[in-house]
Parts: sequence; C-alpha cells; structure tokens
Amino acid sequence: MARTERPRTEEVLLRAVLPPWAYGAARAGDAAPGELFASEATVCADAGPRRRAEFTAGRWCAHRALAALGGAPAAVPRGPRGAPVWPMGVVGSITHCAGFRAAAVCRSRDASGLGLDAEPAEPLPARVRARMLTARETALADGMRRRLPRLPVDRLLFSAREAAYKAWPPAGTGPPPLRALSVESVTEPGPGAPAGDFVVRLPDGWAPGDPRLHGRWHAAAGLLVTCVVIARRPPGR
Repeated sequence: MARTERPRTEEVLLRAVLPPWAYGAARAGDAAPGELFASEATVCADAGPRRRAEFTAGRWCAHRALAALGGAPAAVPRGPRGAPVWPMGVVGSITHCAGFRAAAVCRSRDASGLGLDAEPAEPLPARVRARMLTARETALADGMRRRLPRLPVDRLLFSAREAAYKAWPPAGTGPPPLRALSVESVTEPGPGAPAGDFVVRLPDGWAPGDPRLHGRWHAAAGLLVTCVVIARRPPGR
C-alpha cells in the first residue's frame, strides 16, 4: 500500500481558513529569483536582497495558487496601492512573515474580495498595541487571554484587521484606514473544528448594507493565519 504523504504545516494553516472554492499555496522559505515574470521582476528591481526574496516567494505562491484554481500562468504585478493585481476574474491576497509565505485566490464570481494575513504567534510590541487597539478590542483581548493564556490575542486582533483590509474589493474606492477597522468578536474553534471565527466592523457609513466582515483564524506551529472572504455565495462550511 502506498504511503499517504502528510500535508505540510503551511498547507494545513491555509486549508483551515479558506472556503473549499478558494485555493492557496504556501512555503516556509524564499524562492529563486528566476520564478518571476518580467513585469514582476521590474517591481522589485531596486529592492534590497531581503525584500526581493520575500516578493519572489510571495509570487511563487501566487503562481501556484492560480494553477490550483485552474488558470493559465500569469504575472501578478503590483497595483497603485501596493496590492497584487490578479488576472481578470480572480481575487486574492499574498502574505508573508518570518518562516511563512502564502497566497490564496478564488473566482470573482464567488467572492468580491479575499484577504489573507500571517503573523508570528507573538504578542504585539507595546507601542503598536497602544496605538492600534481600541478600548473595546483591549477588553476583548483581556477576556480571551484569561481563557487562552498561550494565544497572543492582541496579535490575532491585529491580523484580523489586516485580513479585512486586504479583502477590500479592488474596484471602486480604496479600503478604509486600517486603524478605523475594529474587531467586534472572536470565536474560538469548537470541538473538532479546524479554525475559529471573527467579525470585523467597518467604519460607520463606509459601505452600504451589513457593516461587518466575517473571517476565520487558525494558530499552529508558532504562526497565526487569518482570512476574510467577502463571499457572493455561502462559504460551504
């Protein structure tokens, strides 16, 4: 009997937060410069070695996520606001932190936006926490910290905001300021569930309809991964 290959930690992290109709790719390290399309290489031509390696690894993940979605090989250049520009009919996101690079994509018919963020599972620096967290988020973090003392909940709230910011649809006006977003609630994973849930509230009057964005989070192997999908159909979970 053939041995079943065990999924890599990076793959498990992505699968935990993505809906079944979204596809992703991840890796632990950087990629060779030859992985870039010409239009992508131009973007980071003047960057230092570290930034160029991160950019290349992110695009390596993006190319493989697009292939998993069933698309033809395509460049993913950078737009005016610094966000990746995906092929027509695709929305997605790229993230990287120490030891983790990843990208996730889905069809625009299924979602108007997808935001992915990865962070080290470490507390935020005190100055960042004081500047970024609202009083409500601080109270939320304090309550969660008593139940989950090993989880850096302030970092989780920060990552949830980042994912919501990156999920903002590419068409139309830009996203609200990151500091104007607020995490309204966080739900811990239930028995047997791969991930927890969270809700991020948009600033008043920023968008018509429901001012909340829903996301999922997962923590493992010293990493936190969050994802917000602005779905056009039920996530299927």
